[in-house]
Amino acid sequence: MSDLLQIARPVLLESSLCDGSPEKIYWGNGTSFLASYKNNCYFITAAHVMNKQSACASDLRIFPTDDSCITIPFNSQYELKPLASQPEDEYHDLYILRVDLPMHVINTDSTTYTIDLNNIIASPEMLSIGTKLGIMGFPSDSREINYDLKNIIYKRSVMSAQYNGKSFDHCYSLKINDNLGHTCLDGMSGSPVFSFHEIDNGVLPKLIGIMIRGNGVSGEGHFISALVLKKALNLMV
Repeated sequence: MSDLLQIARPVLLESSLCDGSPEKIYWGNGTSFLASYKNNCYFITAAHVMNKQSACASDLRIFPTDDSCITIPFNSQYELKPLASQPEDEYHDLYILRVDLPMHVINTDSTTYTIDLNNIIASPEMLSIGTKLGIMGFPSDSREINYDLKNIIYKRSVMSAQYNGKSFDHCYSLKINDNLGHTCLDGMSGSPVFSFHEIDNGVLPKLIGIMIRGNGVSGEGHFISALVLKKALNLMV
C-alpha cells in the first residue's frame, strides 16, 4: 500500500521573484500522479489545475517520492494540454507530460512509483453502483508552510468512496464516505481514483479515473474515465 501512495504527487510550482533576484518562490495547489504506459512514464493531472494557476510545464517541480530531493525532468516535446481541444472532447480536462526517462534515470535519488496503465486499469462502466473506491490526493487545507525552514509540507489524504454511475458528458460520479474532516476538496483535482478487486492473494487496486471536481460538504465528486486517459496517451506515442 505504501508504494501505491507514492504514485500520487502534490503539484508544486516554482517562480522567480519580480525584482530580478535569484531567489525562487514555491507554491502550488492540486494533485497529480505518475503512470507508465508503453515503455514510457507520464505526469498526469487535471488541466484546470494548471490553468487556474496560470502554470506551464517549466514551472512544475515534481518529486518522485516523499523523500526525494531531485525533481522529475520532462520532455516538453510530448505534452498534452487542452489548448487545441474543445470542451466536448473527452480529454479536454487532462494535462499530461512525458517524463524524460534517460535524464531521470541518470539523476534520480529514489525509486519512481507509477501506476501501470498497460494492465492495472478498469472501466467504470464495468462497476456496480456502490462499488468501493479510493481517492488519493492533497487537499489544500492540509498544506502547511514553514516560513522558518522555507518549505511546504503536503499531507496526503486517502478517502474512501463509492461508485455512483455515469454523471455527465464523459464523466462518472462518486460519493465520498469519509472526507477525513476536509470540508473543502480544493486540491483533490487530478487525484487518481481506484477500484478494488479481489484476487487469490489479496486485493488488487485498479485505476478507474482521474478526479476533476468534488464537494466536501455533500461528498459528491466526479471523475474522468481511465479509458479516456489511455486514449489520450495514445495520442502521444
